[in-house]
Amino acid sequence: MGKLIIIGALVTLLFMIVFKSIDPNISNGSNNTQVSYVTKDYITCTISGEVNRPGSYVLNNDATLLDLISNAGGLTSNADELAFSSSLFLEDGKTYYIAKKAITPDTCVIEKIDKINVNTASKEELMKINGIGASTAQAIIDYRNENGDFTCLEDLLKVSGIGNSTFEKIKDYVTLY
Repeated sequence: MGKLIIIGALVTLLFMIVFKSIDPNISNGSNNTQVSYVTKDYITCTISGEVNRPGSYVLNNDATLLDLISNAGGLTSNADELAFSSSLFLEDGKTYYIAKKAITPDTCVIEKIDKINVNTASKEELMKINGIGASTAQAIIDYRNENGDFTCLEDLLKVSGIGNSTFEKIKDYVTLY
């Protein structure tokens, strides 16, 4: 039994020596290692909706929504400028949506969208939005009271009861201002 323990220890030591020679980055226990920090100067954000060139863009880490819109070729003529804040600082990896101000059906008539301001609407007003029931309307009000005004439409995804499918239904029917 003692011979097995000695053989096992020797095999382990042999593997450590072999792996150290294969990968010289493996530390030998000394504290002489250098640590370097990488600062991230850029962020990547995606924009969709009423911009001329929807897609993902790399911007400076202090960029605003206006910078992202500019990189995306600007707003279309159907963009609802009350549904976003151009001075909003961007978050890395986040997607921003620019809502429509009117629906363009197959006919030549353009239908203006009646929008509800999620920062000021009552429970009853919020319930007029297709896809928002009483509990979700109350959750929007509760979230607004606890966290302050919504600064971008995507903040609605933080409300309990609003997931991606609900957001897709309501995003063109709400405004921030």
